[in-house]
Amino acid sequence: MTQRGLENATIPVGGSLWRALGQNGMLAIGYGLVTVHAVVLLADGFVFSRGDYDTAELWGSITRWSTILCPLFATCFLIMGELVRRGDWRGQSRHKPDAALPQGTNTVALRMLPMGWHVLWGLFALGVAALVVLLVATGTDDDRIAIWMVNGIMAAAIVGLVLASGVKKRSWARGGAQRAREVEAVHPALQRRGVGRTRSRTFWRWFGFRWRFDLVTCALATVGLWLGVLMLGTRSTFESSADSTTAVAAVLLPFSVVLLAVGLWTTTQFWRSGEDLAMHESVA
Repeated sequence: MTQRGLENATIPVGGSLWRALGQNGMLAIGYGLVTVHAVVLLADGFVFSRGDYDTAELWGSITRWSTILCPLFATCFLIMGELVRRGDWRGQSRHKPDAALPQGTNTVALRMLPMGWHVLWGLFALGVAALVVLLVATGTDDDRIAIWMVNGIMAAAIVGLVLASGVKKRSWARGGAQRAREVEAVHPALQRRGVGRTRSRTFWRWFGFRWRFDLVTCALATVGLWLGVLMLGTRSTFESSADSTTAVAAVLLPFSVVLLAVGLWTTTQFWRSGEDLAMHESVA
């Protein structure tokens, strides 16, 4: 049965909460948390970290807890909100009906976002990452610098995810969809006997469709690039370790460039999975 909302979706934990909130409630909470955390980070970095000791300590604690909680919960609410807003919820994927543990209990066909949203989110995350480099370069409190760096790492990872997602979508639109349709579809009854399975298709479905490791690879690469830039940008601040910092950055930066290139290439190979880029399935 085709179901556009969460009414018939299988949600073992918190189903009533998600259904009660609806897409507007989820998105409002998600974007609200992003806004709160951005304001806290800016206020701590440019105002309260430079004030008196008690105020700086208080805002250091606020920023720490905001960093721990806001991005985590914002991600949950935004993902669920977008799945409901743009998703056509369906039944089980039946990809591996004989699996020892449940797989693909829920499947969702998503309406893809315009590329402009990729640009917007990418620029936002890039701005946060650059801001954190500035804060770390001028900071004096090691604990606060560590918190800022966590935010920079998250922002750099988002840059990689957004970039990879955009390239993946672009590749899909420029021929990947047609090539994916040429990959033979196999009925679940035949899958149990291994008919139609190839090592290539099995790998790319696992890598690019089920776990999205192509996006993860690009995220790790942009984190490496950000760390390398941070090391070079702040090496003068730590004169005692400037040489070793430069040496590490000299290795990390080219490695991350190669890793990013490999990750972007894997996004163009999604068609080999035989799946539709707009489709998603739950892990369990």
